[in-house]
Amino acid sequence: MGRVLKTRAVGGPRAVFTDREQLDVRDAAALGNAVPLAERWVNLASILRVACVDPAAEDEVAWRWRAVHLEMTRTVIDAAVGGGLSQLVLLSSVYASAAAARAGGAPRSSPEALSHGAMNLAIEAAGRQAAAAGIDVACVRLGAVTWPDRPARAPEERAHWLSHEDCAAAFEAILAADVVPGRFTVFTAVSPLAGERTDVANPFGWRARSRRVGWRRRLRAEVVDLKCRVAASPAGPALRALVGRCRSLQARRAAGTDMEER
Repeated sequence: MGRVLKTRAVGGPRAVFTDREQLDVRDAAALGNAVPLAERWVNLASILRVACVDPAAEDEVAWRWRAVHLEMTRTVIDAAVGGGLSQLVLLSSVYASAAAARAGGAPRSSPEALSHGAMNLAIEAAGRQAAAAGIDVACVRLGAVTWPDRPARAPEERAHWLSHEDCAAAFEAILAADVVPGRFTVFTAVSPLAGERTDVANPFGWRARSRRVGWRRRLRAEVVDLKCRVAASPAGPALRALVGRCRSLQARRAAGTDMEER
């Protein structure tokens, strides 16, 4: 997620991206010190990716990591409320929609049998409480943002795909809109392919525009796959050195300082 938004410069030149080494969102004191640096926060932190937790997993390990992620997100929300931020954007998931339908909309935050959908419902409930304290809170029920940028082959995952350009546009629309104190918004962000129908209504004017995969996207994805396979191969370091040398020669020629290579 962070790579997608940073690559596409979401938020413009004033946006500041931080990683775990710069700001540990589990540290309430560090978050408190970061409050004066920005009026709006977009929380992309996820311990689930670091722990490689499958959203579909239902076991004690997955439940425990989800409870940790939920507590970490609550720490961010508490810091935002305590610091008087104007806007907070939280990540939810399309899994929350199914969980809400099963539970009749009631969030469940118990660490026992905490499904991926139930965890995101609990995050949304915490966001709603933050909005009641006066913050403009937006919870985005994200579809599958993949790398490379292409939908999965499985039909159920394909229906939840969110292209990189649609993902970036959704967050850009939120940050470009006027802040409304006390507003709570939750909406689904997916890129519906041909034949798919998903309600993505939102007050920010965002619309998904990726309606098909297209040959250019497929080609870019194949190139990324090839680079990954080459990097993982035994010959990867030598090939990267060769590519670097070729680029250096190209730059020197362009600068008019070409020298004979021995």
